[in-house]
Amino acid sequence: FWMHELYRRVFIRSKYPPLSVEQILEKPQTYMAVMTPAWKEYDVIAGMIENTLATMNYDKFIIFVVVYQNDSETSAEVDRMVRKYPDRVCRATVLNDGPTCKADCLNSIAQRIFQYEIDNNIEFAGMILHDSEDVIHPLEFRLFNYLNGRNDLIQLPVFSLPRKWYEFIGDGYGDDFSEWCLKEMVVRESLTNVVPGCGVATFYARFVIKKLSDLNGGVPFNTSTLTEDYDLSFRLRTMGCRKQIFVRFEIAETISRTNFFSGKLEDKQVTRLAAVREYFPNNFRAAYRQRARWVLGVAFQGWQQLGWKGNWARKYLFFRDRKSVISPFVSLLGYILLLNILLLFAIQWSGGNFVRFPELAVRDSWVYEIVIINFYLFLNRVAHRMFFVWKLRGFRAVALVLPHMVVGNVINFFAVSRAWKLFIVHLWTGKKIGWDKTAHSFIAGGE
Repeated sequence: FWMHELYRRVFIRSKYPPLSVEQILEKPQTYMAVMTPAWKEYDVIAGMIENTLATMNYDKFIIFVVVYQNDSETSAEVDRMVRKYPDRVCRATVLNDGPTCKADCLNSIAQRIFQYEIDNNIEFAGMILHDSEDVIHPLEFRLFNYLNGRNDLIQLPVFSLPRKWYEFIGDGYGDDFSEWCLKEMVVRESLTNVVPGCGVATFYARFVIKKLSDLNGGVPFNTSTLTEDYDLSFRLRTMGCRKQIFVRFEIAETISRTNFFSGKLEDKQVTRLAAVREYFPNNFRAAYRQRARWVLGVAFQGWQQLGWKGNWARKYLFFRDRKSVISPFVSLLGYILLLNILLLFAIQWSGGNFVRFPELAVRDSWVYEIVIINFYLFLNRVAHRMFFVWKLRGFRAVALVLPHMVVGNVINFFAVSRAWKLFIVHLWTGKKIGWDKTAHSFIAGGE
């Protein structure tokens, strides 16, 4: 990451000035289609549509919302939005009873978009994935419009909306996505020219979806995986499509923040990334079930369907993704051992002379050296997590990095345990793994 940033600063930024807001505003608008799946989203879908239409600095876009025929409540809300905004909102319907999978929803939307083009004699320049809880940046479509033409996939950062400090489960997502979007995605694009789609704030050039649809009998998205966005990025690469990019576009904005010392709300000029923001689950069960779906799609199904093809960099990143099927078990074992040692220390400190600590790693042994190296790598990891959290979320959030890591590892243990269970049942019975969709919350206006 740091070598990449140094290279950009010395060789790129010195020759090419950063993209400005004025530049993206100057380019003539082209039509954009927003693809939004909706299963049991009756309490948030209208708010998302209203907020997007009210805040977006763009005119030529239409929101396509797909609903299931057996979800009458969401269908009623979407129909209400269609009546209210007939030129801006369009409904599609999944023919199967829900829930099936997100890819099934997106395939239905894609076919509705192509039919809409025929009926209205227009052609969309691109298709943008968004969920029904997304707070979309007002300049997002402008940015996609400017970058379209040279890129087949454009991904913007995805960040968590702020929560109370004691909401450890939901607030921990903020730390995870800070490091993922500020470091991990940058390195992945640099090493492999593949940008794993995040499922939201993801732009696909129209001809890519059309080509995939024609090649696969009207099914551009892979319905045999729970992470169709991740899968599609690698499929595009094997098809020889044009560039995939992860965009970090900084914009000067005025926001209201609470002063750390006075506790008063103050307006402050900040530079922030154009990104989509949303609430992630703050409920333990919802959090580990959501992460189990990610593990199933990325690690298990990705291993099955994508294999280990590619150069050394891609194989290394596949390894990073797939080691998640084991690493949470190791982490939890480490926590159990640590608690055991702390308990023994407490007994010894209180006068328990019978406590003895066997020397697990003899000094000057190779095991001892590995333990020391691993400890410094752990410090390095924590330091980087703190750096990216500070850069995105501010100084106060840094103090909670370690507790969030512990809570996150516990959630990951339950998530991977569930993923193993569902995958083994799938292999044993042949039953397709279902879409375990997360319940969503929406707040208009974001931060």
